[in-house]
Amino acid sequence: MTVFSEQNRDKPMWHTVAFHDVPMFRALAMALDQAQDHGAVFAIYSADRRDNVLKRFNAAHNTNLHGQAYLYQHQHDPGFYPANSPATTSHCLHADGNPAYRVNGTILAAGATLPDFMLGIDAVDHGSQNDCSKLVGFLEHLGYHVTRPYHSGAEAHHMVFVSDPVPVLRHHKRIPSA
Repeated sequence: MTVFSEQNRDKPMWHTVAFHDVPMFRALAMALDQAQDHGAVFAIYSADRRDNVLKRFNAAHNTNLHGQAYLYQHQHDPGFYPANSPATTSHCLHADGNPAYRVNGTILAAGATLPDFMLGIDAVDHGSQNDCSKLVGFLEHLGYHVTRPYHSGAEAHHMVFVSDPVPVLRHHKRIPSA
């Protein structure tokens, strides 16, 4: 797992790092790390599921994580859950038409490209199997703007940042000022 320190806090925010053994952008990982430092207890199950990212991540970290295309192809097999196509999942930086995915007030149509900060993250609070509402609460309390596009049902563990976390990281002096 990536450890954020004084020596590496100024590295590129939109490069992929390992956080909770899954790939995600450094800025998102640093915000989650801050929530953890403030007492949030959670597990991250998934974030970036783009095939090209996972190929490099699996090779570098000796993991065997599956991309969204694989999950979509196997969604009806035993042990797999329903999955959106790679072209309509925030795990691959694409909108699915949900109103949570909006830029400047405009809801992004299914298939539209999402800003990097809207990368989908699957997380669960300690003691839960399908809910990340406590984690979202910690992040919101710290000043981040986060939502669960699907508050109940099978996707209650899914969350996204709805605004860039970098200004909040700067405000809390987690990264240097611009």
